[in-house]
Amino acid sequence: VLEHDTLEAGIDLAEYEVVVALGRGIGKDPTRGMELGLDLVDAFDEGRVPADLQTVEFFGEVARVLRDDGVLAMNCPDEPGWQHLRDVVAGAREAFAHVAVVAMRDVAKGRRYGNTLLVASSRPLDLDELRRQVNRWPFPSSVLGTTELARRTAGGTPIPDAEQRPGTLAPEPGAWRRR
Repeated sequence: VLEHDTLEAGIDLAEYEVVVALGRGIGKDPTRGMELGLDLVDAFDEGRVPADLQTVEFFGEVARVLRDDGVLAMNCPDEPGWQHLRDVVAGAREAFAHVAVVAMRDVAKGRRYGNTLLVASSRPLDLDELRRQVNRWPFPSSVLGTTELARRTAGGTPIPDAEQRPGTLAPEPGAWRRR
C-alpha cells in the first residue's frame, strides 16, 4: 500500500503487501509464493455474489493461499431459510475446519433477506472476541459459531464449479421482511 496507508478505522496498512484480484481469473496465479493473512471477498455482479466465488473449488484455492492462521471473510447475502447460504457454508467447510457467520439479528433469525458475513479459517476462530466486537455495533447482530451454524445450515451441499450459480438477488425494496 503506497498512497492510502490507513483505513477509516485507523488500521495501518503501511508495510503490508496488498493483493487486489478480480474474480478467480486474474493472471495465472497472482498469489504464487505468497501466504495471505486475510482474504476479503466483497464481490457483487448486478447485485449478486458471482457464481465462481461460491464454489468448493474457490474455497480450496483460498485455503491454499492463506497462512495457517489466515482468515477468509466474505459477504454472502441470502433470503430467509438460507437455501443458498447453506450450500455455500457446506463448500467452505470442505476447505476450512472452522466456519462462522455474522449477521444482523433479523437476518440470522430468518425474518428477512440480508447480508451475512461468512468467516472461515483452518485454525479455531476466537468467537468470544468476535461476539464482543459485534455486540459493540449500533445495530443488533449475532455470531453463529460451529454448532449453531451446523444446525442452521444442515443439508447443505457444496457447489462445484460445474454447477456454479450466482448468489441470491435482493428482493424489490419494501419486500425485505417476511411476515
